[in-house]
Amino acid sequence: MYALRTFTENSEVNNWLGDQYEIIRREECYERFSELFKDYFEKDHLADLSPSSDEESQRTYAFIINSKNEPIPIYKEQKNYIVTESGKTYSNITYK
Repeated sequence: MYALRTFTENSEVNNWLGDQYEIIRREECYERFSELFKDYFEKDHLADLSPSSDEESQRTYAFIINSKNEPIPIYKEQKNYIVTESGKTYSNITYK
C-alpha cells in the first residue's frame, strides 16, 4: 500500500493511493497529462510561457492516479514523496 506525502511551506498532507498508482508527468506524456488537466481543472493546459497561461498551468507538472482511478495534481513548489504504509520513502517525485 502506498501514500502520497506532500510538503508545502506550512503543511504536510498524506493522500492514500492504495495498492497501486500511476504517475503522468507533463514532460513524458503530454497528451495524457493534458486530458487529465482538462478533466480536473475544466480548462485546457497552456504552455508556461504563453501569455494566457494561468497559475494551474504553470504550477502543475504531473498527476498521480490512485487505485480508485482518481487523479491528484502534483505541483512544482511542493516536495512530493511516495511512501509505504510504514511511512518509509519509496520514491521522491519532487519536481527537479
